[in-house]
Amino acid sequence: MSESISRRPGEASHPNVGLLDKLYTSIMTGDADSTAACYAPDAYFEDIAFRLKTRKDIRDMWSMVCEAKPQVSFNQLVADDTSGSGHWVARYTFRETNLPIVNDIFSEFTFENGLIRRHVDHCNPLRWGLQAYGFPKGLVAGLLGSYRRKKAQEKLESFVRRTAA
Repeated sequence: MSESISRRPGEASHPNVGLLDKLYTSIMTGDADSTAACYAPDAYFEDIAFRLKTRKDIRDMWSMVCEAKPQVSFNQLVADDTSGSGHWVARYTFRETNLPIVNDIFSEFTFENGLIRRHVDHCNPLRWGLQAYGFPKGLVAGLLGSYRRKKAQEKLESFVRRTAA
């Protein structure tokens, strides 16, 4: 499922590698609270859909993601006291179109006081858009970041309203 954490034989894992392992494992198991606990209160998260500025907003986003029950695999976790990176793949069904997604993601992190301070995920937005919407709407979703972010924010706000009730 997960694994392939990069380190040399006999080398102890850095605590921030453990933090990244916890992050991805929590996403994999659908535990949004444990995922959110990996972030500083004023953390920043960015990917092709979101730009979030607090642990609460990040937790809401991971709750929405976890509700979709993605199949997650991860590897190549590398970290030191201040920065790190990881590779993960999320497989899920895009609810809006019921199309399958395989999203290959490279993450960059900065750490502060043993928590994630900044998390930026990189993937191919055009590939994602074509998987999510097909052709030709996928071209728009893939090429226009403002369109993706607007749609994602609307979905997140709707999710928060629905789950708060």
